[in-house]
Amino acid sequence: MPNPNRLRSDLLVREHEALLNTDLMGIARLQRSRFAWTNATFDLMFGYEPGELRGRRATALYPDNTVTGAFEREPRALLARDGTYRSQLRLQKKGGEGVWADVRGTLLSTRQSLWMLVDVTGWKEQATRIETLAFHDPLTRLPNRAMLRQLLERELANCRRLHNMLAVCFVDLDQFKPVNDLKGHEAGDCVLQAVAARIQDSVRGNDIVGRIGGDEFVIVLTHLENRQQVQSTLSRVLERLREPVALHGGGSAEVSASIGVAICPDDAVTAQALLRCADEAMYGAKAGGRDRWRFHESSA
Repeated sequence: MPNPNRLRSDLLVREHEALLNTDLMGIARLQRSRFAWTNATFDLMFGYEPGELRGRRATALYPDNTVTGAFEREPRALLARDGTYRSQLRLQKKGGEGVWADVRGTLLSTRQSLWMLVDVTGWKEQATRIETLAFHDPLTRLPNRAMLRQLLERELANCRRLHNMLAVCFVDLDQFKPVNDLKGHEAGDCVLQAVAARIQDSVRGNDIVGRIGGDEFVIVLTHLENRQQVQSTLSRVLERLREPVALHGGGSAEVSASIGVAICPDDAVTAQALLRCADEAMYGAKAGGRDRWRFHESSA
């Protein structure tokens, strides 16, 4: 007669094996930050042969030094608060290909931890595409109006915290309409892409450039110490924009720009007010002869 205890024990073993060998998630057990065991799904997820990861440091999955802490630190330090860990990390397959994973860790002992990973690369890439469409101009890849507003709000918070200056520069192209009317919209798109690239090349890496519609751009100059920095930057921008743009179908087009500038905190301290002041100053630059920049009147 079969032993009931033996049957229950065999059932538990099979259930345990079924859970660990699920094809829904990769599972790994670490001992002192080295792989002690991985299931088949984990090996497949990262392109390794069965057992190939055993004994290797978990840093084998790191794409670079920017991914820190998830596997490299001792579980005791990582999971000390409540014995669990969860995050989404960009890791690396054996062949160097990146993979996004939803990572969950559980502390088993002072030396061992159990990690469960789900490949979310497809979802992450789709979310990135959606975010790009929602917050970036499809033609120039610059932040659109919605994203620019968020970035400007962030920089205004930094401005208040650090007590420094910030400039919002409203850029409107001169003589752009004739390019579209006489040379076609493809030529106009080519000019807009060139303008976007030239503005970006003319500012610092911490500055912000966005396209808010048509031939209108906004530059946010951050961490300023004085107005001379604004003047030198915008003089460089105008000089670059005067250069002819080679068109894809042959020939070239020429535009310039009128730029209005509002300074925080001198002119305004909110995003909406700064954009309005910069827009008003831009019309003053247009009226003054175009191809120039002008500060808002209150800060002249």
